[in-house]
Parts: sequence; C-alpha cells; structure tokens
Amino acid sequence: MVHIHFASEKEAASIMKYASAHSLSAELHTYMKYENGESIYLFIEEQNFFPMLEWLSESLFSYMKNELMIHWLEQIIRERFYYQECEEITDIVDIALSIIEGQTEIQSPDCFWDNEKEVVKNGLHSILQANTSFSFHSFSKFRLKGLNEKLLEFVELAIDEYKLEQDYQNFIHFLREFMHAQKPKASVLHVLHKDSVEFYSESFEKLEKREIIKQIDRKLLAENPMYIDSNLIAPLISIAPEKLFLYADRTDHGVIQTVMRIFEERASIMSIAQFYSLQYEKLNEKDRVL
Repeated sequence: MVHIHFASEKEAASIMKYASAHSLSAELHTYMKYENGESIYLFIEEQNFFPMLEWLSESLFSYMKNELMIHWLEQIIRERFYYQECEEITDIVDIALSIIEGQTEIQSPDCFWDNEKEVVKNGLHSILQANTSFSFHSFSKFRLKGLNEKLLEFVELAIDEYKLEQDYQNFIHFLREFMHAQKPKASVLHVLHKDSVEFYSESFEKLEKREIIKQIDRKLLAENPMYIDSNLIAPLISIAPEKLFLYADRTDHGVIQTVMRIFEERASIMSIAQFYSLQYEKLNEKDRVL
C-alpha cells in the first residue's frame, strides 16, 4: 500500500475530484482510498500497476496545472523578485500565463504540457514501483525541479514585459499631459496613414510636410528620454487639434494604437476608403460654392 500525504484535507479532496472525473476511475476506484483526511491510500498490484500510474499521474498533473500553477507563479514573484502588491502580482501572473500558453516560438503549448505530464508520470513510476509512501509537497519540489525552473524563466520574461508596459503607460501619460497643455493649433485635422503619413486640413487640403515639421515643439523631443515618432506623434501632439480624424486600414498598428490612447475621445479612426470618399465630397462641395 502506498500512502500519499498532502498539505491539507482540501488538497487531498481536490486530487480525489480529478481522480473521480478520470475515465479510469470506474475501473480502479476500489484501489484508491480516501476518508476525508490529508492522505490518500493506493493499493497497487502487479496487474493494475500501469493503469494506476496513468490514473494517478494524470490526476496529479491536472490538479497542478489547473490549481497550483497560479500559486507557484505568485510564490516565485513574491519570494524571488520581492513583489508584494496584489495588483502587480496579478498582472505579472496574467502575463506569465499568456506567455506559457502562447510560446509558439519555442514549442507549442500542447507540447509543453505533454512534456511536463511525462515528467510527472516518470517521477511517479519509480516511487510506485518501489511501493514507497511519499509527500506530494516533496514530490513537486524535488521531482519537478525542471518545471519550477521553467516557471522561473516565464516569470522573468513576464516581469520584463510588465516593466515595458509600465514604461509605455508612463510614456502615454506624459504625451497626453503635454498635448493637453498645448493650445490647439487646429480645430480639425485629418491624417491619412498608409505607406507614409499625410496631413490634411479641415477642408481636406493636403498640408505640406515642411509646414508640419515646423509645428513640432522641440521641448517635446528634448524632455522625454523615450523615442517619439517624429512623422506622426510629435506633430500631432504639437498641433493638438481639438478633433482628430485618423484614417488607416491597420488599426492594430502600434503607432495608431498609441495615438488613439493619447487623444482618447478627441480622436476618431476610419478606413482609408472613407477618407477618399469624404475628401471627394468636400472638394466637390467647395467647387460648387465657387
């Protein structure tokens, strides 16, 4: 008989929940005993060894992936990187989980989890074969050392990304404040973003690039250590139009997203086709008046 000790009754009950939901439970449930305590007892016989190994390893793995993963990530963030604010920890955990689930450049998420499932299974194999009782905490700490090291790597990547996002948010805040402090130099500005950036007046007349460059406030470039796009963002913030119409077919473009975050309700985004349609209407209207 193999005795598996867990940290709490709740943990043991959770393992039983996953074991009961497994397809092998109907066949093997009489070989696993649990009486509302901190331990589970396994009765392993030669003829049921491999089915029991499959059943237990997949049940433990499901519990670790679905219920312990976030706890382990939080623990690494607190103990290795000394973050204490709950909101910061939650943000970093969310980023780490997205990295784990989207790490296609290294290997697919399914491949990653399959590898870890195999590690759990191999670790249990030798223990069950020796008919040795063990602590789940010790098993996860020493037999799954490789997984813990990988989680540490994911947390490091997540913290780097979190810091970059914080820097970006501070950057956006600086640009927004700078823009609001400017006296608007145009009531309405139309900007066409395709292969290049083109600026148009309220009446859809194209503005010369040299005139746009002259509008750039040099303090904006001097006071901020981060790179500011001088083709679009710097002129827009310097002109600070009361209403901005931005025309682009790729709204997910980084610089487009940045402009929308800076201008917020002062900006509207439309398609390039809409620009040409509106420009045509405006110019025809002007010709009729003349």
